[in-house]
Amino acid sequence: NISQRLGDQRRWVDAMSNLAPIHYYCGDFTSGAGLAAALYAVSHDPQSQAQGLQWQAKCLFCLGRLKEATACLVELQGALDEGGEIVDQAMKLGVHGLRATSYLRQNALGSAFEAAAQTMDLAASSIPSSYGVLSGYANPAEVYLSLWEAGYPQPGLDRLARKACKVAHSFARVFPIGRPRALLWDGLHHWLAGKPARAAGAWQASLAAAARLEMPYDEALAHYELGRHLPDADPGREEHLARACEIFERLGAAYDVARAREARCTTRS
Repeated sequence: NISQRLGDQRRWVDAMSNLAPIHYYCGDFTSGAGLAAALYAVSHDPQSQAQGLQWQAKCLFCLGRLKEATACLVELQGALDEGGEIVDQAMKLGVHGLRATSYLRQNALGSAFEAAAQTMDLAASSIPSSYGVLSGYANPAEVYLSLWEAGYPQPGLDRLARKACKVAHSFARVFPIGRPRALLWDGLHHWLAGKPARAAGAWQASLAAAARLEMPYDEALAHYELGRHLPDADPGREEHLARACEIFERLGAAYDVARAREARCTTRS
């Protein structure tokens, strides 16, 4: 690019620090991971290297490359723990949120619960100030709701999930890119609380918001939740799940492709 031709590394680093998250939120996780890896490799500034690790982890996580994403998180957590030149509370919050969902995907449910609680503590004591920390504000809701849905033996999960959904909305009020995810988890909370009509309304609102913002990954998540909660006889079930599979496959979101395909083959009682 122009910065490279001019030998202006500072401007190049600034560009990569913004392009990687843009690709992430647009669902281009492969390109985002590549840009973030380049940022990490080329930059000599600890803060920029940390940014590179952060966006690598987020993109790799969505690509279903959990082992590589976790390795980035471990290195990033170590850099943050050391302190030094990296003073970024927002990044710490985002890392905690990613760790919580990482444990969830590894079926380490106790660790997922503890990490979600730590993330909530950080989120409750901060005001959303960075568009890059959606994971810090939205992932605790995902963890608590998933544990509740799975029947995890932890008292008060409904209350914790409700509080976490409010935290997700606190991010969305400042950064509209958080609205599809906040509505998505609202929907699952309504469903688990025995309010299917409100759940469907929230998922439809999530779908509409994601389409309006051109966020295909969140669009696919909404299709997935709508589809898997419809009765087998409802043609909308197959339509939504097929659409979710189509988008997830296009984005290379391997983990989500697998669970959407599984839902298509599962009979809901």
